[in-house]
Amino acid sequence: MLTVEIAAELNNPDPSLRCGELEDAARADERIQVLIAPHLLTELECRPNLRPMALRPLLDVIASGSRSDPVSFRDLAIRRFNAAADPDVAGLYIGAAFRVDHSLATEVLIVKLDTMPTDDQTALAQRVLPYIFGDMFSEGEIKRRSLSFENLERLVRMAFRTIHPEDDQRHDDGMAFSPNERDNAQRARNAAFNQLVQTPGRATFDALLRFAQIPEFPVDKQNLHKLACDRAAADSEIEPWPPQESWAFEQTFETAPATAKDLLAVVLRRLADMQHELLHGDFNQSKTLSALPDERAVQNWIADRLRLIQGRSFSVEREPHVAEEKEPDVRLRATASAASVAVEIKIAESWTLEELEHALADQLCGRYLRAKDGRHGILLLVHQRSRPRGWVHSTIGTVLNFSGLVAHLHAVATRIAGSTSDAPQPQIAVLDVSSCAEDTKSSKSKKNKDCGGKPVNSAAPP
Repeated sequence: MLTVEIAAELNNPDPSLRCGELEDAARADERIQVLIAPHLLTELECRPNLRPMALRPLLDVIASGSRSDPVSFRDLAIRRFNAAADPDVAGLYIGAAFRVDHSLATEVLIVKLDTMPTDDQTALAQRVLPYIFGDMFSEGEIKRRSLSFENLERLVRMAFRTIHPEDDQRHDDGMAFSPNERDNAQRARNAAFNQLVQTPGRATFDALLRFAQIPEFPVDKQNLHKLACDRAAADSEIEPWPPQESWAFEQTFETAPATAKDLLAVVLRRLADMQHELLHGDFNQSKTLSALPDERAVQNWIADRLRLIQGRSFSVEREPHVAEEKEPDVRLRATASAASVAVEIKIAESWTLEELEHALADQLCGRYLRAKDGRHGILLLVHQRSRPRGWVHSTIGTVLNFSGLVAHLHAVATRIAGSTSDAPQPQIAVLDVSSCAEDTKSSKSKKNKDCGGKPVNSAAPP
């Protein structure tokens, strides 16, 4: 009965007549929209030239209720968008497509804008942006949904290119006004930019710096750099301590991290302490580590040392299984929460540069840092002995020493961490005892030379 009434309203040719039943359906419970969406999609397919007053609530109902067949609705909306000459109609269709598949809709929108004259780009963007990010009276549909960071960045660039701030309408005279399309588009553009700036993570920091490198980007470069620094400062803050944590820290001088980010920072500090102890400690184990025969022995030794220094911060798990039955060499789990950090351990001189890049990008990040609450991890490079031939960087045709290798992998890890807002967050750590192995060889040589190449009997009289 309801769909029959709505069909009758859609058949009315009067462009000024409201569709009361359809508007009620657009505000109805989602269960009702799911029931009637397939019937209304059929009605939409038969009506290529609907008036905007009826088209908007019709698309709202279908987008909210088209769970069973979202692809058909998405494809129809994109075809109608590409064919529409009226920017109002085009904006409605692409706005509906964004609610179903924001990645494809972003691509289609940008492709069409690139083929249009400048004035037509602005006219279309003024209609589209409020549907995505809201207008003066609404928050927008996509802002509450999972718009990927990559598409958000592309939409921000498009918004500032088509809705230029120099042409903004100002209302700072205190006079009452009625918002028009330009006001709504300005508000949507600013909402998109604020959504990006307020997204935590390295990706936001990198995106703001990319904006600052665009010559024609209309936001002041100093302001962009300040926003990037503010984002980095906010992301560097640790989680607030519970009341009892201050007393516990005073007793043990150890923290109990509650998040994976804080746990990662603790583990990196422990590994830095381990590196210092290996070289300068009274009972350093540098010769022991450099003499271990293979990677499995190195992994076991490091896992044991981490267990000795875990304290109240974390516990050490040896190779717990994760997705696809793959396991990291060591997983450290916070004692105060379920947060964890995966550690992949490689003997640096046993692998080529390409193999270490694969260990970082595909093995550590691709396998072990996929869980939503487990995106932080460490590629730990153990340098037992010097590698005179170095590591060949085939892309630029140079040979890297160990410091160059670490710097290169740091750069790769940074790119991965900044690729998206929910990207893996890898770090590179180092345990370098190669100088101790070299010292051992040189001391033996010197000893043999001093002794005429013969072994010395410490019990023999002088």
